Amino acid sequence: MPDDTKTQWLTFHVGNECFAIHVKHICELYNRQPVTAVLGASDYIEGMLFHRGTPLCVLNAAKRLNIETDQASNLFIVMDSEQTTFALAVDSVGEVCTFPPDSHQDAFSGYDRAVSGIRITANGMVTTLNPEYLLEDNDRLTKEKRPC
Repeated sequence: MPDDTKTQWLTFHVGNECFAIHVKHICELYNRQPVTAVLGASDYIEGMLFHRGTPLCVLNAAKRLNIETDQASNLFIVMDSEQTTFALAVDSVGEVCTFPPDSHQDAFSGYDRAVSGIRITANGMVTTLNPEYLLEDNDRLTKEKRPC
């Protein structure tokens, strides 16, 4: 039986932009809930919340990805990276989809490492993200200076 997780991605929206995260990183999706602010954190860190007894750092996807939007983040995507589990606040979630192998284009050199590339589809462009780097402040933080 083939391993479908190798090619499946969860799409979500922030403002007018469409993004995707590989499903192997997704733990669960749930509606927004109150977040406790963290003093001195980067502006894209909304704060912390307890989910099933575990503290999670909450990132605001619009601020982290420098997207201007008037829309409020309504959902949390709880995801795993190699370093930690965290929540990403997004406007909406699309679908789980499979991209054709020839649809991938690498991110531009020198661009934010959280962006792994783009996928060209019949519906437009989807930016793929690497959760391992979402907690980095545009590559200025070292592992020892993680915000959460």
